[in-house]
Formats: sequence, structure tokens, C-alpha cells
Amino acid sequence: MKPAIRIVLIFSLLILIGGCASLADIKTLEKRVSSVEAENQTFKSKIQDLTDEMDRQKQLYADQDAEVYQIKEDYQKINGRLDETVYKFNQEKQAWDKSMQSFRDAFSRTPGAQEPMSSYQPPQQPVSPGESGAVVMPAPAVSASPPVDENVSEEELYRLAKDAYDQKNFDAARQYFEQFLGKYPKSNIADNARFWMGEVYFSEGWYQKAILEYQEVIEKYPKGNKVPAAYLKQGLSFFKLGENANAKLVLNELIKRFPETSEADTARQQIKQIP
Repeated sequence: MKPAIRIVLIFSLLILIGGCASLADIKTLEKRVSSVEAENQTFKSKIQDLTDEMDRQKQLYADQDAEVYQIKEDYQKINGRLDETVYKFNQEKQAWDKSMQSFRDAFSRTPGAQEPMSSYQPPQQPVSPGESGAVVMPAPAVSASPPVDENVSEEELYRLAKDAYDQKNFDAARQYFEQFLGKYPKSNIADNARFWMGEVYFSEGWYQKAILEYQEVIEKYPKGNKVPAAYLKQGLSFFKLGENANAKLVLNELIKRFPETSEADTARQQIKQIP
């Protein structure tokens, strides 16, 4: 039974029992009825607020569930693409490792390949392709090395090698750079010396050996300033040998790893010229 009705019934009972109620009693009861009605209205308002808040929370949780579901779905898609990328990378790496090993094997089978390099005149016509499918160039002949003082400084020996290269005296440049790398293997410019060794072979047309020298730069000095150039010239060396697939692979790797470099710009242009 509602409080207001109960009070009215009590008031009516009092009238029946005690006769007419006084005016003061009536006003007191009216105040009580008004107070109870106000409290009842306040209570109803609070219940409505709680109901609205519960509805909002339910909607919020529903939205969050949908968002979590979408995140899970996106994650699965990304994870799938990542697996695909890793698989493709592993396939390309295996093909690349196989190509590099073929070049190393072909070079090791070339007569005189491990002997000191000097007085080398690149042939006008390459010999027949080796087992790797790449053109195999004969090794250089052997002659006396340029005389170098054993006490020559790191800077002076590097300057001698670079000057010889700039003057297109590739025979002397090769020997100076070899001596530099043997004498100062941990030099801050050892990566530069190794790169210029590759440039010597590239200039002489011995592209197989140039590829291996550039690979040395990439593997041994991954943070060196010559890595982008080594990728570029390695790609060009493959192109010179007719290894177009490997050329594209190397040039694309250059673009991916060093996209903002001038070497990457050159690689983008070169790729357009490769069938």
C-alpha cells in the first residue's frame, strides 16, 4: 500500500474514532503527504537515471565487443600477411644464397683465382658459362707487387690505392687495397677499401669477383656508408652478366632498405631497363 493512501486511511480512522480532527492535525498530515510524494518522485527520478545509465553501459559494452572483434579480425589478417611475407623473404633468401654460393664455387674453380692479383688484363671475350649459368672470367696473371714501405701509414697506403684507381692503374690499385686490408683490417675505412676493390674488378669487367667484393661490404660492414653503393653496383654487375632476376632482387633490396638515397633513385631507373 502506498504511503499517501495509508496516511489518508489512518486520518479517516482517527476521524471515525475521535471525531473531527483539528485543523493543525490536517495541516500536519498534508505536509507529511507532500513530503512523501516528493521523496517518491525523487526516488522515481533516481531509478530512471540508473536505468538510463545501465542502457548506456550496455551499449558501450556492445560497441567495445564489436571493436575487440574487429581488432582480432584485423590482427589475424595482418598475421596472415606477415606469414606470407616471411615465407616469400625466406624463398628469396634461399635463392640469393644459392646464387652467391654458385658464384663463389665458380670463382674457386677458376685457375689461379686464389693467387695474388696483378698485371691482369681482362679478356675481350668471356669464356663459356660455368655450372652456375653465369659467365666465368679467367683469373689475372701474377707479377711483382708495387714496392710499399712496411712502415707506411694507414692514410698514406689508402691514398696510394685510391690515386692508382683514379688514374685507372687498376693493377696497382688492387694490390694497394689488398695490402691495406691485410695490414689494417679493422680500420674505420676498411669498408671503403673493400668497396673500391669491387670497383676495380667492375672497371676491369670481372663482374663475378666484383659481386663477391660488394657482398663482403654488405655482410661485414652493414652500418658502413658504402652499403647502398655496394647494393647498386652488385645489381649492375648481375645485369652485366645477364643475371636479370638477381639484378632486380638486389636493386629492389636497395630501394627497400635505403629508399631515400641517391643510389635508390638510380636503382629505380635501372630496374626499368631490365627485361
